[in-house]
Amino acid sequence: MLSTLLRLALAALLALVLLPGASLAQAPDEPLLRLEVAGSPLLPGQGKSLPLTVSLARPADLRLRAVDFDGSTVRVLFDGRRRAGRLEREWFGRDEDGQQLPHGPYRVVATATTDEGTGRASTWITISDRRVYPEAPGFITVAVDPGHGGEFDGAVGPDGTREADLNLDIGLRLARMLEGAGVNVVVTRTRDGLVNEPPEDRTGDRVIDGDDELAARPDLANGARADLFISIHNNNAVNTSVGGPSTFFYDERPYSGRSARLARIVQEEMVEGLADAVDGTWEPYDHGALVYPYYLLRGYDPPRLRRPTQMPAVLSEGMFLSNPRELALLKRPAIRGAMAAAYYQAVSRYLARRGAHVGYELVAGPTEPVEPGSKQTLAVEVRNQGTEPIRDWRLDAEVQKAPPRYVGRVGRGTPAGEARIPRLMPGEVRTVKLKVALPEQPGDWMVVVDSRDGGGRRAAGMGAPALQVRLSTLEPAVPTATEEPAAP
Repeated sequence: MLSTLLRLALAALLALVLLPGASLAQAPDEPLLRLEVAGSPLLPGQGKSLPLTVSLARPADLRLRAVDFDGSTVRVLFDGRRRAGRLEREWFGRDEDGQQLPHGPYRVVATATTDEGTGRASTWITISDRRVYPEAPGFITVAVDPGHGGEFDGAVGPDGTREADLNLDIGLRLARMLEGAGVNVVVTRTRDGLVNEPPEDRTGDRVIDGDDELAARPDLANGARADLFISIHNNNAVNTSVGGPSTFFYDERPYSGRSARLARIVQEEMVEGLADAVDGTWEPYDHGALVYPYYLLRGYDPPRLRRPTQMPAVLSEGMFLSNPRELALLKRPAIRGAMAAAYYQAVSRYLARRGAHVGYELVAGPTEPVEPGSKQTLAVEVRNQGTEPIRDWRLDAEVQKAPPRYVGRVGRGTPAGEARIPRLMPGEVRTVKLKVALPEQPGDWMVVVDSRDGGGRRAAGMGAPALQVRLSTLEPAVPTATEEPAAP
């Protein structure tokens, strides 16, 4: 009898395994659904689709849709009851009427509902005709700075429209486009507020004011070792007929040539993008790429500016709030989307031909204070984030007394070690071990890791932020004297 029951149980278990759609009980911590998207950015001109896969842990009412930046549904991709398992769909970047959607950021959103509750998953995707650094988009970091915010309104239109709000909307659209393309993004502010929060004296003048608010922005970009810094603004003028975009850079930086090239590309894309966005019925005036010593663009200038942006940087003025026609355009989401797409295009164009650029990540190094005068090994991941092969380059280190935040002016410390960098093609990465000789004195030190090519040109001088590693040295402990026990 027992053997018969056992055979019946095994047969039932085998039938459960073999039945299509059958599944074992869900693990308590297993998510109800998973969403996988491949192929972003979606390039409509190539006729390719965006493959989508939803995995359900158990049967549910499933809704899969594409939404725009503002959250409006542009296309429903699935809506109905679905059994456990995988559902595969594809999207060509078209709306419900089959019309091609404009370039910009979109989200794919999956919602699954059961008697026990609702699960949701979403991801940003990008529609564009360009990829950003296709060799390795995940190596790239772009700092997006929506100008003003909080108590700093910027320009204010006659109807009360604040520049700070427009800048934020455009900046977030750009950030989501870059994110959807696989790029890392640092956004200086994601809401209508200050960047220097909580308030800190970042300039060291014992006063917390607008300079500290400005200083907070390069601090974020430099901390992320961003490839590019783009500050997004819109303009104002007494003459209400003045209009059109302008893009600024500063010409007294070691890599000012790169900033100038980025500014020219941003300006070209913005003029073209705005003209296209209004169907060619309006030609924006082109003020060009201009030199101006904005705080965010200038070089090392203490005490007011101790930590300048360490990468190519531009400040863009899109349109004028004082110009009635341009203000009306700025208030249209489609126009702000076109401006974000223009910035995205500029980033892609610039990176496609920028030349040599090196990125770094610290893989391993001392985590506790070490002995003065000792040699310590840093394992540094070196990335070729440029468009030229790295040959005959060397990784080197200098040591400076550690400032409160980080070193704002590299190349001024004591040489402390070097190592050869293996040949790297664009998008390739290697880990290099670098031995660093620390000073004989106890204290807090900053080890600044940079690289140089065969001709001695430093990567930091080309706009590639150096890696900075804080280390402490302490005097070795002196053994405590102990009394010898008395003889018996």
